[in-house]
Amino acid sequence: MSKYRDYVCEVCGKTFQSNKGCRTRTPRYCSKECCGKAHAKMKVCAFCGKEFYNWTRDKYCSKKCANDALRGIPLSAEHRKKLSEARKASPKCHGANLYNWKGGESTYAERMKAHNQRRRSMMKVHLDNVYLKLLIKAQQNKCFYCGCDMGDSPSLEHLTPVSRGGDNQSYNLVYACKSCNSKKHDKTLEEYAIHTGSFHWIDKYDLMLAKVYGPYMNFIRNRK
Repeated sequence: MSKYRDYVCEVCGKTFQSNKGCRTRTPRYCSKECCGKAHAKMKVCAFCGKEFYNWTRDKYCSKKCANDALRGIPLSAEHRKKLSEARKASPKCHGANLYNWKGGESTYAERMKAHNQRRRSMMKVHLDNVYLKLLIKAQQNKCFYCGCDMGDSPSLEHLTPVSRGGDNQSYNLVYACKSCNSKKHDKTLEEYAIHTGSFHWIDKYDLMLAKVYGPYMNFIRNRK
């Protein structure tokens, strides 16, 4: 004998079958929608003041009102963390689905080559290898910003970024580790010092420049 029995929905009047019925329980609704309608309450939208029926905990009558209510309000650290985790887990943020996808590792070498060519085309001053050797010697192979040992892979840092009109003039160059070079991004030395609160970098640069320029000018005079 089948456990399914016929019942009549109290909201829409539709006949439906269910196996949930027993002596103490009689199914009253054919679907979640009908159950929601039966338990819906009159609410007032917290943003626009419009009255609406809803059986959930929603404070707003629509997604538009919810978005408009939160616009301009800074997100909490916990909310930002959850958004970041959700984006990382979303298939829209991986591989070819990413909005600015450029080919990944398969095109990385080609893109970096084109990027370096564009940077070189923007520069009018050639690098002076003698000055660079004196510079890294004066820095003792340590990062100008954090002071860590750069090992065999120091990064040449433009104090005024190339993207903002900087060039290969000697007074615009220092060596930095890859991490600091990436963090500084397109900021000038002054902007980065203000951003990090490390104002001593400006005095440090003046002292280092004075230390390098003496031997460099001697080399220039002897070469002539």
